[in-house]
Amino acid sequence: MLLSGCQLSSIFPPHISFSNSSISFVSLDLSYNDLNASIYPLLLKSSSSLVHLDLSANSWGLGVLPSGFGSMSFLNYLDISDSYLEGGIPKFTENECSLKSLFLGGNKLNVELSELMQNLSECISLESLDLRDNRLTGSFGDITSFSSLRELYVSYNSLNGSFPKNFEQFSVLTSLSMKHNQIMGPMLELKAFPLLETLDLNHNQLSGTLTNIKHLSRLKYLDISSNYFNGTLSGADMLNLTKLRYMDLSMNLLVLNISSDWVPPFQLDIIRLKSCCKSVYAFPNWLLTQTNYSVLDISGIGIAGRLPPRFWNLSPRLVYLNVSNNGIRGNVPNLSSKFSSYCTFIDLSENNFEGPIPFLPSNVYVLDLSSNKFSGQISILCGICGPNLTVLNLSNNKFSGGIPDCWAGSQYLFVLNLGNNQLSGQIPNSLGSLVSIQQLHLGNNKLSGELPSSLKNCTNLNSLYVGENSLTGGIPTWIGENLSDLIILSLRSNAFYGGIPLQLCNLSSLQILDLSINRISGTIPKCFGNLTMMQVQNNESQIVEGTRPFLSIPIEMGGWDMPRYLASTWLVWKGSERFYENTLGLVKLMDLSVNELTGEIPNEIAVLKGLKVLNLSRNYLAGVIFKQIGQMNQLESLDLSGNMLVGEIPLALSQLSFLGFLNLSNNKLSGKIPEGTQLQSFNASAYMGNLGLCGRPLPRMCPGDEFVSGNKSKSTREEMDDHANIWFHVSICLGFVSGFCIICGTLLLKESWRDACYNLLVKIKDNIYVTLAISAARFHRKFHS
Repeated sequence: MLLSGCQLSSIFPPHISFSNSSISFVSLDLSYNDLNASIYPLLLKSSSSLVHLDLSANSWGLGVLPSGFGSMSFLNYLDISDSYLEGGIPKFTENECSLKSLFLGGNKLNVELSELMQNLSECISLESLDLRDNRLTGSFGDITSFSSLRELYVSYNSLNGSFPKNFEQFSVLTSLSMKHNQIMGPMLELKAFPLLETLDLNHNQLSGTLTNIKHLSRLKYLDISSNYFNGTLSGADMLNLTKLRYMDLSMNLLVLNISSDWVPPFQLDIIRLKSCCKSVYAFPNWLLTQTNYSVLDISGIGIAGRLPPRFWNLSPRLVYLNVSNNGIRGNVPNLSSKFSSYCTFIDLSENNFEGPIPFLPSNVYVLDLSSNKFSGQISILCGICGPNLTVLNLSNNKFSGGIPDCWAGSQYLFVLNLGNNQLSGQIPNSLGSLVSIQQLHLGNNKLSGELPSSLKNCTNLNSLYVGENSLTGGIPTWIGENLSDLIILSLRSNAFYGGIPLQLCNLSSLQILDLSINRISGTIPKCFGNLTMMQVQNNESQIVEGTRPFLSIPIEMGGWDMPRYLASTWLVWKGSERFYENTLGLVKLMDLSVNELTGEIPNEIAVLKGLKVLNLSRNYLAGVIFKQIGQMNQLESLDLSGNMLVGEIPLALSQLSFLGFLNLSNNKLSGKIPEGTQLQSFNASAYMGNLGLCGRPLPRMCPGDEFVSGNKSKSTREEMDDHANIWFHVSICLGFVSGFCIICGTLLLKESWRDACYNLLVKIKDNIYVTLAISAARFHRKFHS
């Protein structure tokens, strides 16, 4: 019975009994419905006859599989994939398991793989087993019962350990997919799998060499990307791979030892060599023999110099070209007719390409020419600015002239980066037609004029960077009124003037606010305390990226995924300018420095407890440093220098345990720098220019510090003298006792020494007596005379 896709939510109410029913099915397809666990009684009633059962893609969830499924003795095909199945599977009964195909992928089984395999151990006829994406953990355990297995899919789990020793018993295996786990150790002995057609091991921790790959003469699909494979891979190792169509060696440590005249025995549809090996320097000429590929990725393999002219005779099926992150130089020829009619991905970034932008196919989906030496105007882009374009990155080149005004048809463009060029003129109004735009980067150019009000239509923006230009006018109020998703707002280093609009306080998602180096005046809004995301303390990086619009790329054309396009910007962090991209989501920053702000620092800023950088330097701020600053315990960098702040440094400042940079210089602060805290660990320059400040680390002592210091020194010396005297007397006593014991002990034990000592003492006594008698006689005679 075929009931697939019939929008069924239930077949019979749960209270109906099946005890007297004669319902019987041999084949039942209930896939792509909204069924739940209430279907199980009907299925178990038919268990004696069911051979084929398909319950896949039931969105309401089938819960826990009842134990009765383990006794369906005639069932040989069971598919419950993508149906929110939970809690493992029942143990299949001995001698009653006829299963040949079991598909459980895309559920939440959430058990150890060894336990699951144990429950299937009686299914010795099993040929196809799909357990992908099930939160499985642990290692394989005992797999000796599955010698008939031909297809094994355990991808997207959390499996660990290495391949079990008896894994090579799967000699009839044709498909093995174990990608996105943590499996480690050496590669399988591939010669044990002569029938293997699909080998997908990407994103694991496998290591070793690939020389045994030559035994896989039937191999069609090979993906070992993102592992630690090393050693040399030569042309001879691939001579038997005549049926290979998909090759992905990316992100490994291989050494390709392939001669320049090698002609491979295969014609590949997909070629992915991204950072696969140590630098090859010379272009791998064997790629010129491939004429039927739809995907070519040779990024990051160290190619230097010019590409051979034949390289640009690209496959007519090509939809994806990535040669980024190499050292390739030279001009790019006309590419307008070099690609498939399908949407096209072109990434030539991070090379040394030069000259003007080449003619491009009108169906470009992603174009990345960033970080090269391209020059000239960019008006040629009007030929590709249509509904297909989603990502355009021309940053870090030498483009000049104005930004073309032809963006009205690019309603699906979500990343536009023209930063770090020499573009001039005003920002065109048609940029306001980019209703899907999420990242707009026009910084570090020579743009002038005001921000066009049409940009208020770009309500999906999460990153707006127009810093380091010559833009003027007031900060538009529509930024806070319309761009509520903003995470990054950078207007730094322009000529904006006027006050900070209170509407900016509505930007609850804002993490980075950089208005530095302008002519902004007025006071700091108290409502900045409403910036919700800056209040949140978190240590996990929030990736700031554009979310790609949906696009289905057929698997035969590569099935490639849109890469992440991360927001990036330059920020002043701890006194120096730094570039942020991958870690940008960790940063929560407010930089209002080098403006004309007046008034006091509002106490309300203290509630921004997630803020890591606060820079208010070089303004005209007055008043005291607010005592509540101790609440901002995530601060790593604080710069209040170059203002007119008065009063003492609050003791609460010493509570900022993460503070690594502090600058309070050139204010009117006074009093003593709090002692016994990390505030003494900063350089004296952090406090210079405050004539009323004293105490360490400044060389200027505070009044009374010298007397206290002297008393402390005298007291310390007296204590040291007393301590020395005590030990002097103790040492005399110990010396006398020790000497006495040694001498007396010796005389007591040795008789000859006692006699000698006695005779010595008698002689000394006699000598003393004689000397005294003579002296007395002389004195007597002298006295009478």
